[in-house]
Formats: sequence, structure tokens, C-alpha cells
Amino acid sequence: MTYNTHYKIFVSSPSDVSKERNIVDEVITKINNAISDSLGVYLSVERWEKLPPETTDEELQKRLNKKIKDCHFFLLILNKRYGSIAKGQTISNTEREINTILDYLAKDKKKKILSYFKETNSNPDPGPQEMQILELKKKLRETSFWFYKEFKTSSDFEIYLTHDLYQILFRMKQSSFKIEQLKRFWQFGKLDNQVSPKVLVIYPPVPREWMRVENYNIWQKRLLPNIFFEDFKALHKILKNLSMVGLSDYKVYSKFDSPQDYDKSNIIWICLPRQTKGLSSLKRREDTNFDIIPRNNNKEPYIKWKTIDGSWIDIKSPLLKYLKQQRLEVDPVKEWEKSLGNVIARDYAIIARFDRDIPYNDTPGMDKLKEYYITGIHGLGTWGAAWYVDRFYGKFKDLNLEDMENVQILVEVEYCDGKINNVKDVSNCPREYFEEQLKTRTITQAILDYKELRV
Repeated sequence: MTYNTHYKIFVSSPSDVSKERNIVDEVITKINNAISDSLGVYLSVERWEKLPPETTDEELQKRLNKKIKDCHFFLLILNKRYGSIAKGQTISNTEREINTILDYLAKDKKKKILSYFKETNSNPDPGPQEMQILELKKKLRETSFWFYKEFKTSSDFEIYLTHDLYQILFRMKQSSFKIEQLKRFWQFGKLDNQVSPKVLVIYPPVPREWMRVENYNIWQKRLLPNIFFEDFKALHKILKNLSMVGLSDYKVYSKFDSPQDYDKSNIIWICLPRQTKGLSSLKRREDTNFDIIPRNNNKEPYIKWKTIDGSWIDIKSPLLKYLKQQRLEVDPVKEWEKSLGNVIARDYAIIARFDRDIPYNDTPGMDKLKEYYITGIHGLGTWGAAWYVDRFYGKFKDLNLEDMENVQILVEVEYCDGKINNVKDVSNCPREYFEEQLKTRTITQAILDYKELRV
């Protein structure tokens, strides 16, 4: 049978926990039988006693370094013994293993560590080995990357180890699944001999007039222009995603300092209603199911969306109605207070991906560049759109990596008490749904339901 992933577990354990050592083998066998096929993983155990005998500290350390480097997990089990010192050696094998993994983790914290100490009765006069264990516990408590559990019986140890391994394995597989699906969404082309960053991420800063700052020398006191909190949260999610899919060749620009040759890169536009270049790029397209109508005089921005029956509808945001109804007695002159953020609110947003409609795409030997739009009607929608990509990555599992079709999703974003509560795909909802969400009775009922849940 072939397994997708082979995880090696290095087990460090002196002779007084031989029973627990045998339990490790039993637990690993049970886990392999239970989830190897479904999760595509296989666990194996590496131990010191399986290493060929060596004669010098240097040779032992060299082999141990390689073993620990090749293993994915380090499992430590201790009771009262810290290991015996073999002839010709200066420290015990157990101590050598612990020192090696501590040194390794100080440089690279990717190893998964599982440590278990058997509870012992208080000893007013502990021996040298027991003293070493007490000192190790103290040392581990002072680290930020190595935690341990204490167990009373062998049965407790078996339960702890089984639970912890299952939890770590599921998290690891979930992470790899997430990366795989995000790679289906975040796809980028590259020009031959490209000198500019592969991906440009462009956001709109806070306009000076919105800062309500009277001082004329405002730019003497700031390193960079302000950014709206919601746009920052969206930017954070996007950069996190790019890191997860292994992309480092990107650069973040504000709309005021984006490069002149931005047509030679993949682009991620954040919050289109305030991006002239991004809007112009969108409006040149003929293959979209949406359009972004920016703020005009006293009219709020909105989305035009093409429904499944081919008709166009205007998607307007209920965000300001939600805020106004919950902040009727707010004094706009006072400083921010926590209660202002403890509200419910909703907004709409677009998540889209297209081939860049530029001549470079037709040049032989050049991959098609991509253009992304992560944009809400307001900042809340933009934040929620990036949140949707990061949290609902499973939605992209059906995207064809070869065809690289366009992506166009309309989402509804719900905010509660300082964070995104939910984002849902409303691409196929009828006109009547959006009209209902704008009605005062719908908003009032949503606020009442929210307040009832908070009580």
C-alpha cells in the first residue's frame, strides 16, 4: 500500500518507562490502522536503541543530529531516571537527545514536540537523576515552544498520547488541504525576464480629508499614509495566503505609489470603490458578471450584479443603516469607545479572478498574468471577502488548475462585536433577497436577534 505522507516519530525514553515505551508502539499501530487510508498518512517510530553502536561522543552526536533532523515528531517520556551514561560517554543518551532537540528548536520550531512526565511523590532528598528531571521541567516551563503533560498511570499516558497525536495529525492534514485549495485560487503567471515583482497588491489609503486633521504639516508626522482597519485586515489575510502557497515575490503598494509598469505583473486590487486604476481596469473587461459603481456626490457606492437569468440588479449595502440604527445617541465628537464596536452589521463584496487583458498574454512562452479583485462596497465587505478566501478555501476544490477559468463570487458579510461572524455566497440569490435585506424591518429584527444572543 502507498501512503501520501510518512511521519517519523523519534522516541526518547529511559528504562524506567519501558511500559509506556511499549504503549507508544501500540498507539501508533492503532492510529495507522484507523486513519492511514483516510488521511493518507503513516507513522513510524525511531528510537536510540535502533541506532548502530558508536564509540565516541562525536559519532553519536552526528548520528543523532541526522535522526532528529529527519523526524517530524519528538516524543519524550520521563519518570525518575535521566538515563545511564554508557562507557566512554560523558552524558546519557536521554540527556543527549533532549539537548539536541532543544538546540534544534532554538533555530527551527517546526518540529512537533510531545512530552510526558510521570507524576512522582514528593521527595525531600532526590537523587542526581531526579534532580535533573526537576531542573528540566523548570527549563521547559520557561520556554515558549515546548510544553509537557504529567500522567499518573500508564492508561492515562495512552489516552493523552492517542488524543494528542490525532489532534496534531488532523491539524497537519487540514493545513496541507488548505494550501492545496488556496493554490487553486491564487494562481499567477510570469513574464519572461520579468524584473518587477511577480504580484502587486494595491490598496487605497485613507484620504487626507477623511482624517479630519486640520494641521497642514500632517505628512511631517507620518511615515506612510493611514490605512483603514478593514482594508488592513483584508491585506493581512491576503499576504498570509500568499505566504501559505509559497509566494514571496510580491510587493504591497498604495494606489498613489503603484509602479508605472504595473501591466507587467499580476495584480490584486483591494477595495475598488476608491481605486481609479482598478476601476478602469475592470471597466475595460467584457467578461464580468459585475461592476463597481463608486461614490458619486451624496450617493453611496454599490455593486451591479448579473443574475443567473441574465438580468442586472443593483446590490446596495445595508451597512450604514445598521450602524445608524445602533448608534442613534453617539456623540461624533467624542473619542472611540468599546460599545461602538459591539454591533451587528452587514455588507456585500466581490471575489474575482481573471486573465489580464493585456498584449503580454499573447506572447509565446509567457504564462498568462492574473488580475484579482477583493472588494466590498465598504471596508467591511473587503475585509469579509479576504476572510472568505482564507476560511472557506474548500469552496475552491472544484477549480480546474489547467483551464484556469474566471472566478466571480458575490458574498454577504456579517460582522459582530469586533470580528467577522460569517460570510456566505449569495451569487445565485434573486433580486428580492437583496431588496429584503435593505428593509428597515429586516435590519431591526437582525439587531434584536443579535441583542438577544448577547444577553
